[in-house]
Amino acid sequence: MKVVLTTDGSQNAEQSIRWFSHLPLCKAGELLVVTVAGRAATSIYSAELDQELGKREREYADRAFERAARILSEAGCQAVHCPRIGHAADEIVQFAKESDADLVVMGAKGHSMFAKILLGSTSDSVATHA
Repeated sequence: MKVVLTTDGSQNAEQSIRWFSHLPLCKAGELLVVTVAGRAATSIYSAELDQELGKREREYADRAFERAARILSEAGCQAVHCPRIGHAADEIVQFAKESDADLVVMGAKGHSMFAKILLGSTSDSVATHA
């Protein structure tokens, strides 16, 4: 079984990984941890500042993976980091399709309906399109 776990480094994402680590599935297949460093299609920042922001986002994504890998390792599970760059929901759905994933595991912030309309919801979008 191929499982895609997602993390943005948030407490909700880490809780979903911790929950998953207690399931028999954790040791039953290939675990791919996806992190997404967001990049705007166009930037209002200078090229130098834009590069620095991109570097910081990638470093944050690497740290988020390290925390996820530690949680999984403590449960006896091994994971592979699959970093992506782009819009989180789109990249997660695309990666799940490309990797022929059987399951996608991700946390949700539990926004109200009003907040989902204003902010959007990565987990809703992934659930709808994956």
